[in-house]
Amino acid sequence: LDLNQAEIIAEELRLFHRLNKNAIDCIIQDNSMSPFFQPDDFVAGIQHFNNDLEKAVNQICIIKTLMGQVLVRILKKGTRLDHYILSCSNPDINSTSSTAEEMKLFSAAPVLWLRRKSTL
Repeated sequence: LDLNQAEIIAEELRLFHRLNKNAIDCIIQDNSMSPFFQPDDFVAGIQHFNNDLEKAVNQICIIKTLMGQVLVRILKKGTRLDHYILSCSNPDINSTSSTAEEMKLFSAAPVLWLRRKSTL
């Protein structure tokens, strides 16, 4: 990632945060959400909280757990009230983080913005 590209991405993220209340962003860390996202992709979205979490169900979201962990996962409705299941899109992933039990969440933000570093 050359400095110019890094500066452009940082400026785009600053603008996204300035224009969207409750914005959140993160960098994809692994291949658990392949083929949608790759490691080192930048993603951002607008967080939903409490009862509004329902609006994010069945979407790829930036999830913030009650413990403060930030993950990108597909958000599914759980069987218990206010509980959700987080799932990966990559069927080949053999990580413990690919199968999460039902849990309560701090927030969920459907991914609205994606920036992939240029390989040119």
